[in-house]
Amino acid sequence: MDIIEELDKHGIEYGWIGADSLYGQGYEFANALDKKGKKFVLDIKVNQHIYLTEPEVLVDKRVTKKGKEIVKVTNERKSLKVEDYYKTLTKNDFTKIEWRKGTKGWLKLCSTSKLFGSGTQRRKKLKRER
Repeated sequence: MDIIEELDKHGIEYGWIGADSLYGQGYEFANALDKKGKKFVLDIKVNQHIYLTEPEVLVDKRVTKKGKEIVKVTNERKSLKVEDYYKTLTKNDFTKIEWRKGTKGWLKLCSTSKLFGSGTQRRKKLKRER
């Protein structure tokens, strides 16, 4: 976020922000960009787990015989790997869009979007380049 704030501070214009899966796997960076009203696309790994509906977080607290408190956070919903979700999609689930202008013209891709739950509600786009 420091680089983005520096660009904004100096009035440097950009159309959107892209980042690799290191930034796409957690929700903190995406939430910070969203709160600032930025347009962004973050890569996600194919083995990242997602929830198709918002999971209900369950907290199980207990104390061991030695007095140490153990907190276990779980949920009753089953997560799904992105690659397994992708396999359920059909050609009709994708929309062809012009992504960005490159040196040789517009970069085009097929994109799909769904609201996923991963601690907070977030929209994730899956894309495949054509």
